[in-house]
Amino acid sequence: NAINSYHCALETLTVEQFPELRLEVIQDLVKVYLAKEDKDNADDYLFQGLQLLNQLLDQVPIKGKNQRLRLEAKFLTFRQLTVNVLLEKGEIIEALRNSELEKNRRLTHIIEGYKTETQLKTDSKIYPSYKQIESLLNPEKAIIYWFNSPMGLITFIIKQNGLIPLN
Repeated sequence: NAINSYHCALETLTVEQFPELRLEVIQDLVKVYLAKEDKDNADDYLFQGLQLLNQLLDQVPIKGKNQRLRLEAKFLTFRQLTVNVLLEKGEIIEALRNSELEKNRRLTHIIEGYKTETQLKTDSKIYPSYKQIESLLNPEKAIIYWFNSPMGLITFIIKQNGLIPLN
């Protein structure tokens, strides 16, 4: 059984000795759980993977920009799937904010250089509140926002009187 094999690998690949390989196994395990529609286990391992990814990124020396970008690209699935999980839990506004964060994360890395998760989430231009997004609207204006995740394209339609996710 594939799940048992992944769990055996996780027992062998400790965070201390093999953090990146462990993260690869967790990423694959999340996909298996999603394919089996086991959302609870998928969510648990997704959260573990995000924590480990952020730890790894924080350990990279400041001059290690290419290593950070490589890790971000290799484990992009964790950040992308977070949006799907939030939508499934009914947390539509947080799903929208996280999709905006992911888009802005890449732009920020290109324009300003690498920033940690904490730095990104404290900058309201990168991680805007829903109130900030709403301030761009009026009765005749709507915003259509797309987010691409491994589970498919997600569309958010943001109107002055509400937010509608379509996936």
